[in-house]
Amino acid sequence: MHRVIREMILIRSLAACLLMAGCLAAAHAETYPPEVSRSIDKLQSQCSRKSNDPKAPACIEYKATLARTIPSAVQALMHQEEVANDQCRNGPAPKLLPDGQYAPGSACAQREQLMKTLHQHGWCWGHTDMDSYLPGWVICHPGEWQ
Repeated sequence: MHRVIREMILIRSLAACLLMAGCLAAAHAETYPPEVSRSIDKLQSQCSRKSNDPKAPACIEYKATLARTIPSAVQALMHQEEVANDQCRNGPAPKLLPDGQYAPGSACAQREQLMKTLHQHGWCWGHTDMDSYLPGWVICHPGEWQ
């Protein structure tokens, strides 16, 4: 009798673990395998070698691959970050707090917050291809981009 109860508890515990693992996998649906990251980064590098000419075949393929890979909500964040970055770089000099942080409400502070949010979604600003000198959005992997 006790053995049956222990086995039932074990089976329920295993089922709960499997259910939890499924939920965790769904919660991290934006995790990409390294080969996807490297493929995107390679395309980004090829595009940057063409001076980011939007009509260059490498740039067209890069943008199409990003559009297929990146969830629309993350694409929207990337666009917001691009706008905030442009305002930060081309607007009035941002005010800095004594601790060196950008003053809240500034375009630069907004850009920094958007970059943190994108990082939480698994995207980092940079490149992993040593041939590329122009950074872009790449998939974060431990040890590569933090």
